[in-house]
Amino acid sequence: MKKLLVTIVLLVPMLMSATTHIVNVSGGGDFSQIQPAINSSVDGDSIIVYPGMYIGGLNFNGKSLVLHSLEAITDSACYIDSTIINGFVMFSCITAIQHEEQFEIRGFSITGGDTDSGGEFQNIWKLYRYWLF
Repeated sequence: MKKLLVTIVLLVPMLMSATTHIVNVSGGGDFSQIQPAINSSVDGDSIIVYPGMYIGGLNFNGKSLVLHSLEAITDSACYIDSTIINGFVMFSCITAIQHEEQFEIRGFSITGGDTDSGGEFQNIWKLYRYWLF
């Protein structure tokens, strides 16, 4: 019982410290692009992305994060088509190369990845949920 109480006391502050960052290409959010939101996040944070066209080349930098469009909040599939991560044929759209333990991506259209750099995804082999692309 004492171990359980100690575990709870240690975990609750960690869970409560998670931050939700808002990305809105039109302004009004914490960030106007996704990568700066990833860069300022820590393990356990969430990033909510509003509709728009976003520059790909995203790298999770070894962080366990949640990256969602408004589809995840509203359960409305219309946000999938209107929230786009585009590699503009210059780089992979999403890269995981630093041993990310877990991250979640939900509710995006992902396109335009450079096939020489891995296409839309590079080194994606870990746990993902809700592949709604």
